[in-house]
Amino acid sequence: MEIVKMVVRFALAAFLSLIITTANAGNCEVMADMAKDAASLRDAGIPLAAVVNRLKRDVSDPEELGLGLIVARLVYKTNGTPQQLRREILKKCK
Repeated sequence: MEIVKMVVRFALAAFLSLIITTANAGNCEVMADMAKDAASLRDAGIPLAAVVNRLKRDVSDPEELGLGLIVARLVYKTNGTPQQLRREILKKCK
C-alpha cells in the first residue's frame, strides 16, 4: 500500500509540475503531456476531488491553478486512454 501512495504522490507532483510549465510556455507538447498525466491519474482510480484539492493546496498562481483545474476536470469527463488524449490534443493544437 505504501508503494501505491508513493506512486500517486509522484504522479500528482509530475502533473503539478506540468501545469506550471504549461502556464508559462503555452506549449502544445506540454499541454498534451499534462492531459496524458491527468488521464493516468483518472485511470489509476484517483478521484477528481483529490486532484483538485492537491492543486488548490500546491499551486499558488491563479492562472496556473485555473489551467490545472480546467484540464483536470475536462480530462476526468472524457473517455480514452492517456495516449489517445495526448494524440488528440496534439492533432488539434498544431
